[in-house]
Amino acid sequence: MDTIIIHYAEIAIKGKNRPWFEKMLIENIRKHLAGLNHGKIKRIFGRLVIQPESLTEKEKEEYRERLRHVFGISSFSFAYSVKPDIEEMKKAVDKLVKESGLQRVRVLTKRSNKQFPMTSVDVNKVLGEHLITKHGKTIDLVDAEQNIHIEIVDTFCFVYSEKIPGLGGLPVGSSGKVVVLLSGGIDSPVAAWYMMKRGCDPIYLHFHSHPYTNAASQEKVER
Repeated sequence: MDTIIIHYAEIAIKGKNRPWFEKMLIENIRKHLAGLNHGKIKRIFGRLVIQPESLTEKEKEEYRERLRHVFGISSFSFAYSVKPDIEEMKKAVDKLVKESGLQRVRVLTKRSNKQFPMTSVDVNKVLGEHLITKHGKTIDLVDAEQNIHIEIVDTFCFVYSEKIPGLGGLPVGSSGKVVVLLSGGIDSPVAAWYMMKRGCDPIYLHFHSHPYTNAASQEKVER
């Protein structure tokens, strides 16, 4: 696999200011991926695309751990990037089914590039037939063990299987700053988390009663 596809949900319904939200999300992703050689983050038809120089299993786990903490991401996937050509798609699908070894599969195609000559249903049929004849797979549209996603966009085609859930919401910082009165209980950090999900950038404020209380409350808040 050579590509990371990042999907967002709520940002997609924004109007003329949508590019601003996308830019904010990209900036936050860069902060979370600091130290990783991730290369450029591109915007392609309602999704973000990262194509690192390398993507080993160890590196995939590092990306997985960091991206799942970024507000604004609906889901992300590790994908094969190929030309929008049905034969190239077959080769990528071959790799996915060999890696998983699962029997019941389903092909789900999204065709944003309407210039591609085949419809989404046609692609599903051709790749489904390929999976049956070459790999002996069972096509199961109801209870599949593996979903194979095909996204045809612009001059790219992305082929992947796993969709890793993100936190959703809006990028932190897109709704301005808020002050969080942080006590020693669980309520205030949970409230801060939910405000961050709505795009707020929190400033934490804690009141302590020194010298009448010891440093335990401060240490708890810091943790």
